[in-house]
Amino acid sequence: MEFSLDSGNTTIPKDASGFSSTRSMEEAVMLWPRLQAMDLPLVSPAPANMNGGWLASFYTNANTLGYRVDYTALHTYPGPSGGSSNDLVNTLQSGSSTWNRPVWLTEFSFVNWSGTGTWTEEDNYNCLAEFLWRAESLDYLRKYALFVFFEGARGVLPASPAPPQPWSAVGPRSNSYDINENLTAFGKLYAAWDNDATVGTGKTYYTAAHQDLWKLDLSLSLPAPYHAWLNQ
Repeated sequence: MEFSLDSGNTTIPKDASGFSSTRSMEEAVMLWPRLQAMDLPLVSPAPANMNGGWLASFYTNANTLGYRVDYTALHTYPGPSGGSSNDLVNTLQSGSSTWNRPVWLTEFSFVNWSGTGTWTEEDNYNCLAEFLWRAESLDYLRKYALFVFFEGARGVLPASPAPPQPWSAVGPRSNSYDINENLTAFGKLYAAWDNDATVGTGKTYYTAAHQDLWKLDLSLSLPAPYHAWLNQ
């Protein structure tokens, strides 16, 4: 079991899985010895922006005091880059090299923060599909977790209606559940992934329910092991 002190989550968990709350950098550093004393693997706090200065200050202080941090936790909500996972993977690689530790991607999904995005649901789907395959070979990425969005409003999160068509270029949010709280094709893709990137001869790969299959385009220009054909 790993314990972390998450600077970006305002929800206090009911169990003893760590100090999950919004805290100042100084408070995080002050409390860190309590986690270190448990003699368990430790994951850094995960600020909303790894380049915003909070994490750099935390590591500067923790390193000066000789504190142990085994993994760097990252949150990222990029656009899907036209269906390519390059931007997402580059962010993870940057986080690992900057802090010289393996990465836990504790939250990720695709969000149109500016409201001016022109990508499609197909881009969201293809980016996730490519990332799931690539993630298995990234030795600096130890864990990842999709942030699950719903089409309807949930708590403080606003509704994000599905676009008219999967190819509508309106910058849709990557919802895992539709308005009826059934898995979308995007959600089914993530739920069906079995962490097996070994390509078997003549093997058929299904990553969503039959009626929702979208065929990945070989124009992604990936090496052969990353080509996943979704056959009907």
